[in-house]
Amino acid sequence: MDNMKFLTKGKINFNTSGSGSVSAKLLIPVDIIKFLEITENDRNIDFILKDGSIIIQKRGLI
Repeated sequence: MDNMKFLTKGKINFNTSGSGSVSAKLLIPVDIIKFLEITENDRNIDFILKDGSIIIQKRGLI
């Protein structure tokens, strides 16, 4: 896989349920999803928090 870099600005959307719990969603551009070869049938990812950054990678790479 090519070692591409993407710089995209975005926002996190917060949602409060009827019971008061809060969830957050982050929209990831389709170009990044395609680059990571994430599909509707193979959509599991890992989130890694490292040195104040969130790393998102396709599951099974570590």
